[in-house]
This record gives sequence, C-alpha cells and structure tokens, in this order.
Amino acid sequence: MYFEHVAGPAGAGRPGDAAPPPGFPDTLPAGAARGFALGDPTSGLTLLEQLDAGPDRGRDPRTWWALYDGDTRSDVWSFQPSTASGGDGKVLTDYHFDSAERRDDQLFVRITGSGHLNGARSWSVGEELTFEVTPAGLALLRVRNAWTTSSDLGLRVEREVGDTFVSTEVVVSDDVLARCGLVLVGDYQVGAPGPWADQERAFTCAIERSKNRSTRSTERSRDSRSFVERAR
Repeated sequence: MYFEHVAGPAGAGRPGDAAPPPGFPDTLPAGAARGFALGDPTSGLTLLEQLDAGPDRGRDPRTWWALYDGDTRSDVWSFQPSTASGGDGKVLTDYHFDSAERRDDQLFVRITGSGHLNGARSWSVGEELTFEVTPAGLALLRVRNAWTTSSDLGLRVEREVGDTFVSTEVVVSDDVLARCGLVLVGDYQVGAPGPWADQERAFTCAIERSKNRSTRSTERSRDSRSFVERAR
C-alpha cells in the first residue's frame, strides 16, 4: 500500500525508526478524534489516524496511521502520495481510513481516497483490505478494488465471485447518477454521504443500470495482486 513504516512500538524502537509525530503518544489519548476500533471492540486494537493540516494538505498531503494494542502504541506508518516509495513514478491516491469490520478470523479494513494529476484528471477510490487475524497479529490476505471513479465519468466496480474478482467498467450517464443517488463533486463522482455499504450499493446500482451501455469486464484470481498491493 506504499505506507512507510516510520516507528516501532513504544519503548522498543528499532534501528532506523524515526520519532512519531506529537499526535501519537506512547499511551492512547482519551477521546481521540480519529481513533477507529479494528473490528470487535473487545480486541483492544485501535487505529489512530492523523492528517497534516494547513495549506499543504491539498497540494502535498501526508497521512499518518498508528496502531494501539490496548492503550499502548505499537507501530506507526506514514504515507505521502507525491513521494511514496515504490510508486514507479506514478501519482498515487491520498488515502483515508473509513471503517473496519471483524468476521470470525478475518478483519475487513475499508479505506477511501482521491487524487488528481496536474489538474487534468481526477479520481476517487474505495479499497477493501482483508486481513487474517492470528495470535501473532494481522496478515494481509488480499485487496479488493471496491470502486474507482474518474473525471471522464468512468466507473469501475470490483466484486468477489467465488475465488475470482470480477471488475466491470462503464461510462455513467447523468440520469443514472441521479437515479442511484450519486453526485458529481469536482471532476469525479462520489456516493451520497453515508456508510460504506450505502456507497457500495450506489455504485453497484450505477453498474446495473448502465448494462445497456458499452461495458468492459475483466477477472483476476484472489491470489493475484492489484496495483495497490505492489509494495507488499
């Protein structure tokens, strides 16, 4: 995911680790504005997100994630789309944490983001990361590219069908946008405000209602990596 590991657990720094930003003390701050429980609240795992503020946020944003196990800080990661290592020179998406859901021994982490390229092209995405939960920790299993929208009103939705990811891409008309509750913000469409499930339903609605238009479908196995997994 191109996130760079920048700090280890509190009091157990490793060679090369940097000091975490001030917003990530050794002990989980009470009432953290952007603190998210990872799955079952009884797990004691919390992800704390910090977004750089100020005039540079829109031009050269940086996002920080810190994992807390109980009240103790574990690892810290940082991401900056314009300078992310492993990006192959590409302009990457500015990601933000959306939500997490625990099902048995799997944890589904949902992130959303947007990006732009020299003002000529804009896009928004939703990604679902599936982790295996073990006594030793979390292991990333796969990433589903839930949706991608772009400035030419193109929409791509990826669904899991058995052991395969099926991706459907279509150009969405204005009437379909309105019928499915999608709104155009800037140069790319996004779902109406609401939970992740509502946004997925809106994008799936747009795909279903656009089937009579030119569409393109592709498939990949669950074992094949998507672009956002290349840095693994």
